[in-house]
Parts: sequence; structure tokens; C-alpha cells
Amino acid sequence: MEPLRAVTEVGARFVATCEQVMPALAEHADVHDRDGTFPMEGLEALKASGMAAACVPVAHGGWGLESLHDLSVGLSRLAHGDASLTIAINMHLAATWTVATVAANERAKGRSAAAPNALLGLLGGGAIAMVNATEAGTDNRHPFTELTRLDEADGGGWSLSGTKIFSTLSPVADVIMVSARTRHPEGGDDAWQAGFALVFAGNDGITVNDDWDAIGMRASGSGSIVYDDVRLAEEQFLAGNAWGRWTSSGVLSLLSGNVGLVATFLGIAERAHDLALEKATRVARKAQGTAHESDPGVRRAVAEMEVALAGARAVLARCCLELDDLVRGQVLAEIPLADVHRVHAHFQAAKLIVQRAAIDVVDSAMTVAGGSAYLATSPFSRLYRDVRAGPFMQPFSPIEAWDYIGSVALGQEGDEAR
Repeated sequence: MEPLRAVTEVGARFVATCEQVMPALAEHADVHDRDGTFPMEGLEALKASGMAAACVPVAHGGWGLESLHDLSVGLSRLAHGDASLTIAINMHLAATWTVATVAANERAKGRSAAAPNALLGLLGGGAIAMVNATEAGTDNRHPFTELTRLDEADGGGWSLSGTKIFSTLSPVADVIMVSARTRHPEGGDDAWQAGFALVFAGNDGITVNDDWDAIGMRASGSGSIVYDDVRLAEEQFLAGNAWGRWTSSGVLSLLSGNVGLVATFLGIAERAHDLALEKATRVARKAQGTAHESDPGVRRAVAEMEVALAGARAVLARCCLELDDLVRGQVLAEIPLADVHRVHAHFQAAKLIVQRAAIDVVDSAMTVAGGSAYLATSPFSRLYRDVRAGPFMQPFSPIEAWDYIGSVALGQEGDEAR
């Protein structure tokens, strides 16, 4: 069965590049998984290929990739080699897509895009960016990392303090977009304003902890980061809307990072499927003198994998194309929130379907492969552990997704929808 294909010319270039560089990632993936270390040589291979700048506009040294569908297709291929590094580079690509979109939106409004353009110049020149949003005990709409405005006696600007977890890509990020809140300048009913602080690696007050020790995705560099009175200039805070409120641009920014994550788990399932087919054709039943693939049970398991992958590919592609149609040529903040919630709910349904299918495919693949798949040295070991990370990736976990999907379907897509 055919894998997903790109729908744009630049997307086809991105997918082809991911396929070409994937073996370089696979070469060291098991070592980094075992040691829990970040795959620096894999990152350098990605940067050398040019794909790290794929979402940077051509004017700033990139490829100008805008289609999130095509981004997801390429990342699904890359995940065949190393899922940990794939989710890591997705964080960079999603951040880049968001900055590029913000810059285009600012120009469309006739406003200066100096800040995002300056950031795009860095990204087009090889800088690595990440979004740092996850905190313990809260969700992405309610960050408790806080920006405090400093008076002129203290130098002006901002002071940033807080702790983030699951900071994927943190060992190598040059630019960190930290979700934070600050006291709303206009007061009123909304006491807090949300936004992103632009922080640069090496700033005083930043501690990147080497404390990532998970059962899967062990090489993703997802440790915690502590921000302790990090001093920022006035322009390093990109103010958003009221803290905790749904906004069109906020939801679409979340979606830009989610599509690549879900695609990664599709790629894990595809890799497990391919390995299982190799096993089925190579292993022989010595007593009967027949190949493993001649067993009806094996054929049934293979068929179940084919069906699961067909469904996962179809639903992911449909939702990503729907998302591309929604944002193409639009100012994100001006897209009706009800339309954004509708597409986001569709994607959350796709996320559940793909991640369940991926877990089932890996399980069936191991069954086909037999007892050798259970060995720690087996390539299935990493796939089995990595695929279980999918349901934990926000937004949303399965427990929360049901509430959100149902709320949107019932027309409760305002602040009531969680």
C-alpha cells in the first residue's frame, strides 16, 4: 500500500530530502536510545541537508514550505530512522512555520514585521528554534511561567521566571519561544495576558537540565528548563490575548506543532510494518519446510496492519489538507474561531485514530516477528517504547480529547470547550 505523498513542489523536495537523510539518523539511533543522549550527528545531517530551513521563506534563505500536510508527510518518512530526533526537529519546524506565518500576517495588515523577520533571518542562517510550553499541573493555555515588567531603575524590559518540562530539543536550541503570562496592561476582567518570550541560549538565568530519562523517545532532549530572573528587552515579549482564552491564532499555532508529532507515530507504525514483512518472508518453519508468511495467522496479522495503516494515513492526510485549506492566504487571527475549533476537533479525532492504530500496528508487527522482537537488541524494542509516547503528547491526551471533541460537536466551542 502506497505511503502518503506531497501535494506541492516544495513539499516533494522536503519529503525526498527526509528520505535521503533518514539512513544517517538510523545509523546511530539505537546507541542514543540506549544511552539517552541527544543525536548531534543526526541533527548535523538534517542541517546539512537544508531541510531544517524548509519552512523559512525563500527571501530569508529557506525553501518556503507552507503546507502542513507536506510537512507531516516528510516527518513520517524521517521517523523510520529515529523517532526521537523527528519529534525534536518537528518542534523547530513548527516554530519556524509559526514565525513565518506571523510575519506574513503582519505584512498583510500593513504593519512592520521587523521582529519576526529578524528571527527568520537567524533561522534561515542555521539557528535552531523551539517552543517551550509544557508545565507541570497546567495546560498550554494557562502558563504560569511569568514575565514581570521592570522599571527604568532596574534597566527596563522584562524579568522571566518559571520552570518548563518536556522541553524537547532543549540541548541544542539557539532560540527558545517560552509561553508565559504577565499582568494585563489594561487591567479589567482579564488580569493576565499571555504571549511568548523570545530567549536566546546562553542568557543569564537559564538552566537546561539533563534530566530526561523516559522509557521511550529517549534521545529527544526533552529535559526541563528553569528560568530564574532572565532579563529580556522590551521587544522580546510577543504579547498575545487574554490568558486562558481560546484564540484562532493560538489554536492554529498548536496545530502546526501537532501535525508533525502525529505523523511521527504514523512513521513508527510504517517502520514496524516493514520490519514485520521482512521477518515473515525470511523466517522458515523448519518442520513443515514452509515460510512464515504461508501461515494463515501471519497473513491475518499482516492484513490487520495494512487496514490500520490505510485508515491512519487517510485520516491524517484529510485533516492536514483541511488545515492547509483553512489557513492558506489568511491572517490567522481573523479566521473565525468556530471554523478553527471545527478543524482542530477533526484533527484531535485523527490524532486518536492514528496513535491507536500505531500502537496496534507495532503490537501486531511484533507478533508476526515472534519472540526475537522481545529482545532488547531488536529494532522493535525502540519502536515499541517510542510509540507509547503518542497519547501523552499535548494537546490533547485521550482523556481530554473526548471532552473537547464532544464540546465542539455540541456547539460549545467558546471558553467552555477545554
